[in-house]
Amino acid sequence: MTANRILVVEGDAEIAALLSGGLTVEGYHVDLADCGEGLDERLSAGAYDLVVLDRMLPDADGAELC
Repeated sequence: MTANRILVVEGDAEIAALLSGGLTVEGYHVDLADCGEGLDERLSAGAYDLVVLDRMLPDADGAELC
């Protein structure tokens, strides 16, 4: 069985590390992004089962991206 893939889009490095660490311990494969730039391309590949999206990114509004 392959691990579910999660993309964490979080502008705060400490929060991103905590989320990534906790999810990894639970067996998930986690990729990190610190801004909304390039998010469309990453998501269009369809490689993620879940996206955890920060509402207040440094370059975009997470609600608008969603």
